[in-house]
Amino acid sequence: MPAISRTYRMKFTVLIRGAFFALAGVILRPLFEEKARSGDGFQLFFYIVIPVALIVFGLLTILRALQNRVCLTDTAIEVQGLFESESLPLEKISGRRRYTTLGKLPERHMVLVSNDNRFEKLDIEEVYRFDQFFYDWFNAFPDLDELEPTGPKPSDFELV
Repeated sequence: MPAISRTYRMKFTVLIRGAFFALAGVILRPLFEEKARSGDGFQLFFYIVIPVALIVFGLLTILRALQNRVCLTDTAIEVQGLFESESLPLEKISGRRRYTTLGKLPERHMVLVSNDNRFEKLDIEEVYRFDQFFYDWFNAFPDLDELEPTGPKPSDFELV
């Protein structure tokens, strides 16, 4: 079997989103600064903090888009982030799950579940440029959502 060594970076849209927020902060800063001079203390705080927050958020998003990656090798899968890195050996993967967060911007996630409690599950946002090889590799693991019964889960709490 040939050696696996693949690296997946974040989609270009994440970089564009970060640039949009940073640019919005840069554009709003002089407009808000003019209004802040004529306002009271709260308005001053509001008009200065909003553009700075947009710039910082945008720059962090750009940095995240450039630094984060998913690395797949023969022995493990690793998600490298800005401040942390998580790895899961392939022989410790018991199955996979998928879920979507709710909200204005729903995010799709792929989860690799560990069969060893020394390793945490690996939760991967679907914001990476995965190829068909990765999806085939991921889908080769048992789908734990399909294997579990779909009825209500037992609770530790009882109604009195």
